[in-house]
Amino acid sequence: MPDDRHEMRAEGFRATVLANGAELCSFVRKDGRELIWQAGPVWPAHGPLLFPIVGALRDKRLTVDGRDTTMERHGFARRTTFEWVSRGTDQCVLAMTDTPATLAQYPFSFRLEAAYTLQPAGLEIALTASNTGNVALPCSLGFHPAFNWPLDGGAKEDYRIELTASEEDQIAELDEAGLIAGHRPSPLQGGRVLSLSDAVFAHDALVFDPVHSSAARFLGPDGRGIEVGWENATQLGIWSKPGEFVCIEPWHGLASPAGFHGEFRDKPGLVQVPPGGQFTLRMTLLPIG
Repeated sequence: MPDDRHEMRAEGFRATVLANGAELCSFVRKDGRELIWQAGPVWPAHGPLLFPIVGALRDKRLTVDGRDTTMERHGFARRTTFEWVSRGTDQCVLAMTDTPATLAQYPFSFRLEAAYTLQPAGLEIALTASNTGNVALPCSLGFHPAFNWPLDGGAKEDYRIELTASEEDQIAELDEAGLIAGHRPSPLQGGRVLSLSDAVFAHDALVFDPVHSSAARFLGPDGRGIEVGWENATQLGIWSKPGEFVCIEPWHGLASPAGFHGEFRDKPGLVQVPPGGQFTLRMTLLPIG
């Protein structure tokens, strides 16, 4: 098997995971249709894993015990080559741990493991942060899968996203730096349905904080599509750039508030994993039709 990727086949599905970022780069349903955006100049990614932050930090600054370091948006996991823990016909597990390079910007000991499993109905992904240090591990975890849009023909405006619970609360407003700078009305119809168009994303991502739903269904005019489900997500992002994809992103965490100046461990939206403990964010991708 090549070291840079692993392909799984089971139940008529195919999925491919890259060692770089432990990133899902392909998920093919039983009829041979590719569901995942195949990257491109407008956004050269497929489905990054987000750790130890989700979104942006103010001035890219991370402060721990009064010491400042810098970290790029969504953290360093997506730019790190993971090690293969196991590789099988229907599953694979990858992991990364702290290194001198990570400790220089994020002074915490950890192990991050990504487990992919093909199941009869689709694909399950479990992202687990374990605290291998002796102080609490403050972190956020997130998924960022991009789906081809349109997926099964028709115009982009023929597609919609349906959420499983009412999300009538206001959504977070992002400023030009990607920070939380207030709130704006939700564009959902009836609190649950988002009619898709490029104009929906004119002000960046839609960030539901908190999210009440446990799944979102991305559906085309013929009712086919994919259901994205999650466990332990407290926020949800839906995002696109002018292109042929839309991202449905379960998170535990979100960008810093524009006025936040404090210690990183006090940043809103973090998990505080105790020494010896772990936290798992789970996502399922279930084709529909």
